[in-house]
Amino acid sequence: MRFYKKLVLTFSFIFILGVDISFSSTKIYNISRTDVNRIICDDEISEVIFSEEKGLITKTSGKEVFIKFPVNIIVDAQDGSRETIYSDDTAEVFLVCGNTTHSLILKPSNVPAKTITLVEEGLSSKRVHDGDSRDEEELLANLMVLAVNEEVPKTFKKEVINKLERFKRGDVDITFIKKNKYIGQGYTISEYHIHSSSEITLLTTELISFSRIVTPAALLLTAESFKGWIRGYVIERGVK
Repeated sequence: MRFYKKLVLTFSFIFILGVDISFSSTKIYNISRTDVNRIICDDEISEVIFSEEKGLITKTSGKEVFIKFPVNIIVDAQDGSRETIYSDDTAEVFLVCGNTTHSLILKPSNVPAKTITLVEEGLSSKRVHDGDSRDEEELLANLMVLAVNEEVPKTFKKEVINKLERFKRGDVDITFIKKNKYIGQGYTISEYHIHSSSEITLLTTELISFSRIVTPAALLLTAESFKGWIRGYVIERGVK
């Protein structure tokens, strides 16, 4: 398990500062208790494993599995009226995709049908189809950690940039290299290598100025006070 601090997520210029992120092998998702939900793997799904008493309804097709929580219909013996009871029981599901097993905790919630995209290395990320900023925050955090760990999913296209620029801050020389760009899942991840000739403190928001990206979705510096080399990452919405 790894921890990364000072991840900055921006939504319409609102910065969420000082977020501590830890990722485990089990991911928790709030999914629809009334509709059919969809989970997409990066490889063929061979098994969907869960406790029988949970009564989940599943259908697997290649790299996709469709999941619905059970519904009970109670008919009144006297007047014949019907009452629909939706499940409130959380279910743990193990999904075997190729050589990777994903452990998921699925919580039935009063939300529309969800689509979840799972990426390699057992870390999961979610494509946002319903405009919920909390879902996008989780997706961006997952993508950022994968980028820092040099584990960007194979579904992303990598472009080597190696564009170098130099800046002065007083007597301090700063070298700024746009190293790589990764494009996929509706996002662009830019990786920067930054060098300072002397000890300086670099604000995460200064990465916006250096990168010339006007509306980033997420920003990260591997260190704020440094001498020598650090890395910086910027995620944008859309393909750039």
